Amino acid sequence: MLYLVYQIKKKYNYISYYIREKYKDIAKEFKVSYQYIQYLYNNAIEN
Repeated sequence: MLYLVYQIKKKYNYISYYIREKYKDIAKEFKVSYQYIQYLYNNAIEN
């Protein structure tokens, strides 16, 4: 069970890293601050 949780967490970390990398590109394109996009992303997860 613990191993499964570890695998899910690892996968989630990879996905969130991938999303952050994508957001950096988007932020550059739209000249928005990375922190603002991170804030939106965090709120999307919570809601």
